[in-house]
Amino acid sequence: MTYNAFATIFIHMAKGYDMATDDIMKVLTEPSVDLNVTARVLGIGISAARSAREVGDIPSFRVGKKWRVPTAPLREMLRLPPYPPSGSMPDAA
Repeated sequence: MTYNAFATIFIHMAKGYDMATDDIMKVLTEPSVDLNVTARVLGIGISAARSAREVGDIPSFRVGKKWRVPTAPLREMLRLPPYPPSGSMPDAA
């Protein structure tokens, strides 16, 4: 199965589980996401996500007062490919 086919299937599955497609695309294309996006794609509440971050179950780093979650380990947790789908990243100018 090609990566694009896998991503499409996963996005359709996410819709069935009431997960936002935008959140999945953020995980697939951005270097990091906030804890709210992380909680939604993992299907847990924000309090559970905060607790998991505090004990180290969700890797994270702080930028100012905000916590960010690197998407590479998050994609691993979700068993997604380690790279974004082709055509989803803007072309370099």
